[in-house]
Amino acid sequence: MADAETGNTMITIERDELSALTSFDDAVAFLASKGYEVGEAADLLGDGFTSIEKKDLVNVPLVLLDATITDSKDHIGSQFAVIRAITATDMRVRFSDGSTGIKEQVLSLLAKRPGGVRGVLVPRGLTSSEYFFCPNCESALSEGKCEEHPKAKISKGETFYFAV
Repeated sequence: MADAETGNTMITIERDELSALTSFDDAVAFLASKGYEVGEAADLLGDGFTSIEKKDLVNVPLVLLDATITDSKDHIGSQFAVIRAITATDMRVRFSDGSTGIKEQVLSLLAKRPGGVRGVLVPRGLTSSEYFFCPNCESALSEGKCEEHPKAKISKGETFYFAV
């Protein structure tokens, strides 16, 4: 038997009731019928903003609501920005950037404006530029080859910016 508590009411669900569930839709309907509030994890645990890839915001008008700068756990000594915005199509979005693009623009706005990014309109959304880099030394390359590592397989990267 599995027990769950909702408010002051104890709901008891028998193990065989759970074992009888064979589909997603049946499970959702069953839990709702037992008095559980069925909701998406993003709504229950999240901040109301959908995580989105920056490439999906190219040429999409935005109004910036918030940005935080956080130390990277993966790259010691590096930081990244987490940005929350609303698009012109009313999508509440969250994205992050640790490059020389958006993160540096956010740092500039935080230094220049009392409200930081809040209320900044980006009518042309994001833009990007591509570059080549050496994965061995992580250096950006102007010529498409690394003089320090001539046999390295050169990779392509992309940096995103607020389109200004």
